[in-house]
Amino acid sequence: MAELDVKRIDMSNPLISVIIPNYCHAQYLDQRIQSVLNQTYDNFEIIILDDCSPDDGASRAVIEKYRENSHVSHIVYNETNSGSTFIQWNKGIELSKGDYCWIAESDDFCEPNFLETLVAQVMSYPDVSVAYCIPQFVDKEGQLIRPIPESEQIKIIKGDDFVRTPMSYTNAVWNASAVIFKREYVLEIDKCYMDYVAAGDRLFWALLAKKGNVVHVPKRLSWFRQHGNEVSPAKKRQGITGREDYWIVRYMEQHGWLNWLESIRARHIYLLDVERFQYDNETIRQELLNQWSYNGKMPIRLIHLIGRCYMSYLSRVGRKN
Repeated sequence: MAELDVKRIDMSNPLISVIIPNYCHAQYLDQRIQSVLNQTYDNFEIIILDDCSPDDGASRAVIEKYRENSHVSHIVYNETNSGSTFIQWNKGIELSKGDYCWIAESDDFCEPNFLETLVAQVMSYPDVSVAYCIPQFVDKEGQLIRPIPESEQIKIIKGDDFVRTPMSYTNAVWNASAVIFKREYVLEIDKCYMDYVAAGDRLFWALLAKKGNVVHVPKRLSWFRQHGNEVSPAKKRQGITGREDYWIVRYMEQHGWLNWLESIRARHIYLLDVERFQYDNETIRQELLNQWSYNGKMPIRLIHLIGRCYMSYLSRVGRKN
């Protein structure tokens, strides 16, 4: 493997560590890696991780084509499957030497100006921990589906505000491939996100947001592939995602990130989803309803009433401002 010079040139040209965690995406890997190599911003290293893909060497065959590329600093093949996307993220981050990191998921791809655009924004605003764009959905063939409108209005959001709204009740960062984040801050945050298998990314972004500011660039620079065999829908039907979302809100409550009304709002919104969603069985729904209602200690109808009133109040205040 070629030796990579990872010296920081200066902070107007930060080194970006691009982490590509792969599991059985051999058919998409070339497009993913090429979309990184074709970036107009070229001060980056690439770290490729394969989580013991059981594909008869198909992933390895693609990966090995890039071993001598000057941008590739590490290629790591796990001997056993880690069982967690987030463990792989952490492995890549620990290997990285960049000022910022980018988790470039192995089945996604991006525009050539992805890094150039986001790096310009993190350099333009103070103390940015996370910068993200719109991840545009495409099908397994890479064709556009569900177009999401763009905007010229770049937003800089205080990390504390971003956690309270919207991260307390949803994951506003839909796709890791659409994000760059400050490596220094990742090394400081709680590693509890690695204990999750479904919603750990939401906690990861929230923990990072608490370290600085968040920049949202409403441009379609990253392409988020939907190929019909994603594991996320199954995890939600099984209640895994709902349980993890609950423990993330509890984490926020226990660490004082949310006041009481913000906690009620989060529980109100999640309860609405639990009431409407089709789980694998009714026992899962009842378990989640019980959790979100303070383990059955607060009537669900009261949580809904307080949540709606609080959101209505915030809406009125927002219109006045």
